[in-house]
Amino acid sequence: MLKVFNTDAISRNTRFFRGLIAGFITAVLLAIVYGFLSRFIVVEFSMAFIGMGYLIGMAIQRFGRGVKLQFSILGAVLTLFCILLSDFIYFFGFENLTAFSFYPTFLVHYLRVFLRVDLNSILSTLFRLGGIYAGYIYSRIV
Repeated sequence: MLKVFNTDAISRNTRFFRGLIAGFITAVLLAIVYGFLSRFIVVEFSMAFIGMGYLIGMAIQRFGRGVKLQFSILGAVLTLFCILLSDFIYFFGFENLTAFSFYPTFLVHYLRVFLRVDLNSILSTLFRLGGIYAGYIYSRIV
């Protein structure tokens, strides 16, 4: 029996690594763009988080081409990272990103803003969760 091997095919680990690199680059770029825009315009545009999750998921899907659950989890984790980084840039600016003394202050401020019981914080949290869900859904080929 003659076996034909696809020598151009890449392994599962290589595809996952390519998806990780593409998703990470997309997440960092989107976080920087959203953080700067929301800092200069002084408006929080929560619908953008769903778009962030979609774009990160599509980058992972396009470059990773994976069908396993690990690609979906990667999309959700990178979207969460993107949301946290963009909020950090929005609250404290890009210049304080390497000042590790701001991290406890950021965490307290972040929890204080999003754990309030008013309509704006509830909707903002729901849009962030929707962005994470979009990153989860769109990051693998089903």
